[in-house]
Amino acid sequence: MKNVVQKMGVMAVGVACCVAVSATAGSVSQLKYLQTLAQITGDSSQFSAGSTAADYVQWANNRGIDPTGGWKPTSKLSSDVLAQSLVQLYGLNPRKYGGDYYRILEREGIIIDQSSSVSGEALASLIDNPVVTLKSVQVAGASTSATKPGNGNGFGFGWYVHHGVPLPGGFPELPPGLQKKVGSRGVR
Repeated sequence: MKNVVQKMGVMAVGVACCVAVSATAGSVSQLKYLQTLAQITGDSSQFSAGSTAADYVQWANNRGIDPTGGWKPTSKLSSDVLAQSLVQLYGLNPRKYGGDYYRILEREGIIIDQSSSVSGEALASLIDNPVVTLKSVQVAGASTSATKPGNGNGFGFGWYVHHGVPLPGGFPELPPGLQKKVGSRGVR
């Protein structure tokens, strides 16, 4: 639990950086997005001031986050790349809904507006979404390896509930099917 709390602190720093990004009216580059992902997943300690764009791309690829067409660090972040990368990061099934990443995320409670470029404000707003925060904490707390990603706990509300951690304020109610699975714990 201590490790999760530490990673949540790192994630808070990441959110603060995103808020700083939102102060700019322009769109976010793919590199800035990768740097933000590294922060919110608790992996920013793997990087230094001398880290290059290639280092961040390699980190993302090692985590299985590889958008169609690959990363282009100097290009603007499109909502298509954002949606695909979040589905990959959160370990969601990319084949659901015929591979429609927007619908896959929407089912999880994450809404992304389709656009050719994502602004800093839109990215900061997305990261402030309680579901995104929850899933990012789960990713930060999950151990990974090259051959067996995740820790077997999954990345849905079940992880939260089955570990006896109450949902923070602002989260949607648990679906009725999940409430039955929780059984005697009854944690909400």
